[in-house]
Amino acid sequence: AYNKEVIWTSSDENVLKVEDGTVTALKTGEAVITVKSAENEEIKAECKITVVKYIDTISFRENEIKVEKGGEYFIEVTYLPVDATETELTWSSSDESVLTVDSNGKVKALKAGEAKLTVKTVRDDIFAECTVTVEVKSEVLELDVEKTELYCGDTLQIKATVLPEDVTNKKVIFTSSDKDVLTVDENGVVTATGKGTAKVIAETEDTGVKA
Repeated sequence: AYNKEVIWTSSDENVLKVEDGTVTALKTGEAVITVKSAENEEIKAECKITVVKYIDTISFRENEIKVEKGGEYFIEVTYLPVDATETELTWSSSDESVLTVDSNGKVKALKAGEAKLTVKTVRDDIFAECTVTVEVKSEVLELDVEKTELYCGDTLQIKATVLPEDVTNKKVIFTSSDKDVLTVDENGVVTATGKGTAKVIAETEDTGVKA
């Protein structure tokens, strides 16, 4: 062609501007770039361009999260810039026997343990991690002694059983209803200190179940 001069235009110069075929993206949105022959405007070509904004940083609201076995949870993340348009995320769990996570960030806690939760943006180099601990709460507390008699000065070991068996925190707190009659230490060892009747009260540390 003798005359190779062309004219470039943008359908939305707030989104894209074009100069000699060089396009500059100004803000998110869509625009059509058109190039026409300078001597015959019916000879033209068009290109639709979408301007997107990617996530630059992503993070969990908490670095360590505790959840209960059997529950389902949505784990929150924050990202910048807040007006990003490409917000698709990929989730994964380091141990799917402990917890699983779906594409929306919904976690299912399957058993007691710990797993690392990872979320990535469409650009794999932008990601965040947090540690999730799945806990099992105490539901039942049983003592191996219901009623007994002691002489003053005698000791007695009371054994506490916390259920279910896979409970995370098995700590039991022992107290005496009357320390003039008996005392009890943190391990459940009772000492008879004086005449009378008293109760040994055991309580789970996590949920306060008593016996």
